[in-house]
Amino acid sequence: MSQSFSKRLKTRLNFILIPFIAQILIRLIYWSAKKVLHAPSTLPDTPMVIAFWHGDLLMQNYAPKHLKTLSPKRPIAIIASEHKDGALIARAMNYFGIQTIAGSSSRGAAKALRNALQFLGAGGHVMITPDGPRGPRHSVANGTIIMAQKERIPILIHQCIPNRYWRINSWDQFIIPKPFCTLEFFIQEPLNLVDLPLEDAKKILHERLLQHAL
Repeated sequence: MSQSFSKRLKTRLNFILIPFIAQILIRLIYWSAKKVLHAPSTLPDTPMVIAFWHGDLLMQNYAPKHLKTLSPKRPIAIIASEHKDGALIARAMNYFGIQTIAGSSSRGAAKALRNALQFLGAGGHVMITPDGPRGPRHSVANGTIIMAQKERIPILIHQCIPNRYWRINSWDQFIIPKPFCTLEFFIQEPLNLVDLPLEDAKKILHERLLQHAL
């Protein structure tokens, strides 16, 4: 067996096994935790751009579960980086019914924007991390606002704050909730920023995202 074949096989196995194991661990953390949801009584029956910080990514897998209790069910997809880590994260999220739109602010951005707008236009929700995939942490890139303004739809902020967690020493200070913690989910009132200048809209979104951030 050649070295190149062994390497390809190992990569393929990692691509299958790592997301599978990750989604099991995510489900175990969620199952063991006390869950508290702070949300409006209903949400508008319209496609939305769902925004959250990159460090808050792990429990965003439960955004579809929360949304379908507050508004009619719609397909949902996340914009994921095209590099290896992004692909692994996206595949893990697929287990929770979240589709993938490949691309990011640094690679494949134009293609990702086109595909995201098409997905929104077809009636789905699109999830995005305004500070992803490489930061700076808690910054807001243009993409979130551009999507909402082009489609003239609201932005929905969905966040998770655990009372006990591990913090990874990464650029986004990635949060991993500890088993048997309390998970507080915050869904804010949808933001309508469609008619604002870009920088004003980014400032408002930034302020709202910081209301529930670790």
